[in-house]
Amino acid sequence: MSYRYYSSQRPVTPGSFPKPIGNRVLEIVNFDRRTPCYDANCDAWGYIEYEKPLGKELARCYELVKQKYPLYIKCGEYIGRFQYEESKGIPIYRFPGGDRVGDSFEIEHGSNNRKELEEG
Repeated sequence: MSYRYYSSQRPVTPGSFPKPIGNRVLEIVNFDRRTPCYDANCDAWGYIEYEKPLGKELARCYELVKQKYPLYIKCGEYIGRFQYEESKGIPIYRFPGGDRVGDSFEIEHGSNNRKELEEG
C-alpha cells in the first residue's frame, strides 16, 4: 500500500516535498497544469506517493493534501474505481453494473494500484 499526497500550490520539484528518513518516495507525478483531484477535494499540480503516511504537520508545512479515498476498492470479486465525492462527503465508486457508495471497510482496504486488489 502507498500513501498519496497532492501538491496543491506548485509542481513537485526538488525541495518542494519532504524526504523523511525511513519513508521512501515511491512515485512522483507532475501534471501539465493544475488539475482537479476529486479523491482529495483539491486542485493540484501533481502528487507524491510514499511508503508510509506523513505526519499532518509535515504535510501541512509543504502544502501537501492527503488523498482521502483510494482509487480502487474491492467488493467480492468486483473492483470499483473512484468517481467523485458527493456533497456530504460520501465517496462514489463505479462497479460493473453501476455506481455505489464505498463503505469504510472497502475504503480502508482499497488501493491506488488495481493489480494489488486483483492479486489479493
